[in-house]
Amino acid sequence: VFERNKDVQMIFVTGRGYDNIDIKAAEEHGVLVARVPGWCEAEAVAEHTIALLLTALRKLREADKWVKSGEWLRKGYVSMDFLTNNIRDLNIGIIGFGWIGSRVAHILKNGFNAKEILIYDPYIPEEKIIEAGFHSTNNLNDLLQKSDAILIHAELTSETYHMIGKREFEIMKDRVIIINTARGAIIDTAALSESLKSGKIGYVALDVVEGEPINGDHPLLKFDNVFITPHIAYATLYAIKCMDYSVINAIENFLKGKEVWETIVNP
Repeated sequence: VFERNKDVQMIFVTGRGYDNIDIKAAEEHGVLVARVPGWCEAEAVAEHTIALLLTALRKLREADKWVKSGEWLRKGYVSMDFLTNNIRDLNIGIIGFGWIGSRVAHILKNGFNAKEILIYDPYIPEEKIIEAGFHSTNNLNDLLQKSDAILIHAELTSETYHMIGKREFEIMKDRVIIINTARGAIIDTAALSESLKSGKIGYVALDVVEGEPINGDHPLLKFDNVFITPHIAYATLYAIKCMDYSVINAIENFLKGKEVWETIVNP
């Protein structure tokens, strides 16, 4: 694209993920790459993350199916299969403490009084995480071993690609809940499927899937304890409006020779 379009000066990604752009090639051709500022999607994705966590923890899809299938009327009582813990009884591990991860952490702490929130983000100073009122660890294994629910909010990079694979699933707690609203390829799908087959994983709720969009016969869809939404965590009116304005603002500033604020990927 860059070799055949010499007049391209800037690419603006209408989202946070830029893994579909060859940053090195852009730099070699003098092309600026920018993206939506983190605050645009933070509230929307944080809310969706909490919705997925509650869906998984409280087995909402299963309860809905139970009612619609007539089981409630036939049995006349609520199945003990729906007994769960409160969020306040959970140790929750959050991978990534950027705009979204930090917002989710505050919601879980201040809104649900979660038992313990453990943060793993090697790019955020430990003192900043502690100052915000959370436990910090520089050891991903420590988070995986201690957490009842693991929430993924990291960016997809060469470091985070398949960050959660066979070995990571093996050291997690039995019946762990996994939520991913970041990027699908952070989780090794084949390893996830094997862990689901073995019964290791309690529930998986995803807004992103490796190789998305997926079709109806995707291997993850055969598991009853997998819940997937079609990459819609960002989709609120405020977030879309903010994203649109950030595009206009970036282009306008670029044309006027002004700084394209903090949204630049390759400064």
